[in-house]
Amino acid sequence: MDTVNGIELTEPGAPSHILRDLSEYATLASIASFDVPQVHGHGAKPFTAIQALASMTPQHKRITYIALTKMCMPRLAELFLQFKEKFL
Repeated sequence: MDTVNGIELTEPGAPSHILRDLSEYATLASIASFDVPQVHGHGAKPFTAIQALASMTPQHKRITYIALTKMCMPRLAELFLQFKEKFL
């Protein structure tokens, strides 16, 4: 985001490219999340009763882009309002 904020917007076409990129970043939370593959080690120690019970509950980890979307949305709206007359 620091790089995007540092781009000079007075160059022709720069605002539309930045808006396009920010809008793409904003959609990542909806379309690009994924589960982290679980790695099972070979030659692991035998389970105790507590470990066996704990292993029955799902402990999936998921990678999302919600924080990136939250950072992009205000800047996206700000740039749109700033340059909307040039696009219409």
